[in-house]
Amino acid sequence: LAMCAFARKHSLPIGGPLKFTEECEPLFGVNVDPIAVGKQAAVLAGKILSGVAAGSLRVVSAEIYIQINYREIKAMGLTTDEGLLSSANEVIR
Repeated sequence: LAMCAFARKHSLPIGGPLKFTEECEPLFGVNVDPIAVGKQAAVLAGKILSGVAAGSLRVVSAEIYIQINYREIKAMGLTTDEGLLSSANEVIR
């Protein structure tokens, strides 16, 4: 939250792997679903525990979840591309 407070105090846009709260309104957030990550970890752990060499398993990544805070973008006087908005999983208006 210190990063959010600094950005707000200096009127700087902020974004990244942040959650939207009343104290922190980033322009965008990029996160993963922790349940999906846990399921992927369980599958990999099961394979390793059944004897598959960990080094032989392919690397998998959880699907990302993109949030765009259109309300904050407008409040800062910025613009964004409609294509970017349509590709987001969630747009806060």
